[in-house]
Amino acid sequence: MPLTIRPIQPADNEPLASLIRSVFREFKIDKPGTVYTDPTTDALNQLFEHPGSAYFVAEEDGLIVGGCGVYPTEGLPEGCAELVKFYLSAEARGKGIGNKLMQQSINAAR
Repeated sequence: MPLTIRPIQPADNEPLASLIRSVFREFKIDKPGTVYTDPTTDALNQLFEHPGSAYFVAEEDGLIVGGCGVYPTEGLPEGCAELVKFYLSAEARGKGIGNKLMQQSINAAR
């Protein structure tokens, strides 16, 4: 099955949270006070319902292998957004998937 980049859906919350936490464990940064324990990690679909935000999921062979989004973070100038929540599974790295996710997010921000 080919790679699919698509907007986040409610059913993606659990697999994305699992992916994000696995990346944090992989890099040994699974500490309190990080995204690892942040409750929004379990509800990314709801977080990205905020106006001016967008989040995209990379799906390969029916499995979520990454995600990336843009969010108008408080304190940024009007009309600006921050690239956020950019994570890839170890298996997805080095294939250009991250670049595709980032480009999709940047295009959405424009």
